[in-house]
Amino acid sequence: MKKVITLGYSTGKSGYMRNKLQILSGLLFLSMAFVLLSILLITSCTPSLPVTPSSPATQPSSAFSPTPPSVVGNYWQKLNTPSYGHGLNIKFINADTGVILGDTLINLASTHQYNNIILKTFDGGKTWDSIYLPITIFGGILPQNIFQYPYNPDILFLSTSNGLYRSKDGGYHWLPTDTINKKASALISFINPVTGISSGNGLLKTTDSGNNFIPTYSSVGYSVLQLTNSLTGYAAGGSAFDGSNSGILAKTTTAGSNWYSLSYPLSQQIYSMSFINDNIGYISVNQDSADFITTYKWGTAIYKTVDGGASWSIVNNKIWDSTGSHANSIFFKDEQEGFFTGITGIYHTKDGGKTWLREYASGVHFCFPDTHTGYAYDGNGNILKRQF
Repeated sequence: MKKVITLGYSTGKSGYMRNKLQILSGLLFLSMAFVLLSILLITSCTPSLPVTPSSPATQPSSAFSPTPPSVVGNYWQKLNTPSYGHGLNIKFINADTGVILGDTLINLASTHQYNNIILKTFDGGKTWDSIYLPITIFGGILPQNIFQYPYNPDILFLSTSNGLYRSKDGGYHWLPTDTINKKASALISFINPVTGISSGNGLLKTTDSGNNFIPTYSSVGYSVLQLTNSLTGYAAGGSAFDGSNSGILAKTTTAGSNWYSLSYPLSQQIYSMSFINDNIGYISVNQDSADFITTYKWGTAIYKTVDGGASWSIVNNKIWDSTGSHANSIFFKDEQEGFFTGITGIYHTKDGGKTWLREYASGVHFCFPDTHTGYAYDGNGNILKRQF
């Protein structure tokens, strides 16, 4: 029941006193109600005080997400290809012959499971063969990297956390290789049909076409490998995680039998590397502080060497500011013309990396088998080709 306040009168002295008390109580209640109502009305009509924004040092916002430039031209042509799911890796051994590794999600008894897909072309992307690989082939582990043997395109390598696998019939059947040391990966460069270098758990060398790989350098974390001649090569990589950002760069002049460390600016994670000859090359270095607590020195810096890695000069350390992307993968045709790809697209420079034009609006990974042809895949299931 609602409580009702009555302001009636009673007769007699005691009734008079009771009436007086009731009147006073009622007036007091009404006064308090009026005060509370006034406070509510004032509060509801008063605009909120403006919130003082954080200082730029603690408020990354737009500075960390610049708008990428508009796309210029129509240089990258979409190829008519079968579905490859989510792209993992792309490798071309020449302008006509290459492979793409992807994965596709399937649902079995409401459990997420992936299968691999390999696309192969031998005519520059005009036609493609598809090979579906159940994940059970590799012990339930999804391969993440593929390599096509340059001296026989039917020989393929796939790396998993369970080890390195090889196919000799174009990808239809697979067997483990490097079964003794079990440290190699499909990040491989071959010097000749029998001699090659792999980056896996350290740097390794094979002298029997990939049957076995012998460790030659113990440092781990190399994710980029390039040979510039039959003796000279470079390996780079590193990691950025949980407040730590460190990189590694090494060089061999003995066909991978021995390596030595090179110093470079920042000494932070190297995303990518591109040498145009034995001495002139470029690296893209991750400038992130690697955590979300400290202030970021955000983005990628590109450095150049002209003396085989003995010294380095800055080319551009404002990649993120001008494109909204890291330079995750770089390729230079010569000292003036080059490309990089990142989350906001594929970019092209004709002034040695000082300025960049956006040629495609989405980019994940690309491969340039020579200085006249490039291939890429994007995040929308497209395979692209560019010719010069």
